[in-house]
Amino acid sequence: MFKSMKRGLLAASVAVLSAVAVAPAHAAIDTTAVETYIGTDITTALTAIGIAVISLAALSMGFKWIKGMLFG
Repeated sequence: MFKSMKRGLLAASVAVLSAVAVAPAHAAIDTTAVETYIGTDITTALTAIGIAVISLAALSMGFKWIKGMLFG
């Protein structure tokens, strides 16, 4: 009788310890800071780079056009 109680107690304690050890793994991860960074800072930087590239392309085309008008 004591052996079966001992096994039952051991099984119950292992089950409880397993549940306690696994519980922190299911905690929610806070991603609001990353979402805010992607939503604002990276978007602003990419917009600035895009405007700069388009401006340089327009400047290059304008220079080519003026050069063609003067020396063409």
